[in-house]
Amino acid sequence: MKQLTRSNRPNGDANRVAVARKPASGGNGHGPAAAGNGAGAITAAAAFDARKYYGSNYVTPIKNQLNCGSCVAFGTCAAVETTAGFLRGQPGLQLNLSEQQLFFVHGPATGASCANGWWPEHAYAAFQNLGVTFEDYMAYNPAGGG
Repeated sequence: MKQLTRSNRPNGDANRVAVARKPASGGNGHGPAAAGNGAGAITAAAAFDARKYYGSNYVTPIKNQLNCGSCVAFGTCAAVETTAGFLRGQPGLQLNLSEQQLFFVHGPATGASCANGWWPEHAYAAFQNLGVTFEDYMAYNPAGGG
């Protein structure tokens, strides 16, 4: 699978990022592997840490939300960034998504604000339905704007 870059975004859309999914067969050594009973059951590991998966770290660096209750946007972007690297088998994938767009552009429609925070299900729905651009297109500013 190709690394996602500005020049090869899905559908040529300059403002959205899609996270492609690999089959859950475990064929690339990532994700759950099907149980050998032929029933299609999936087994889960007793523990999983994306920071220490077979010696690789798939987690993106920590960011600072400053004095705004935008932690849900930061957590949502971090989860998607980490998942993208893991599914691609690319630890250290340089995917940096815009918490600013997620929180201050998409969030207000469902009540997001620095004073009140936001709900994860609303953040994930906005991410899935509307998409989120890269951080370098819309950098985080706790004063808001978009």
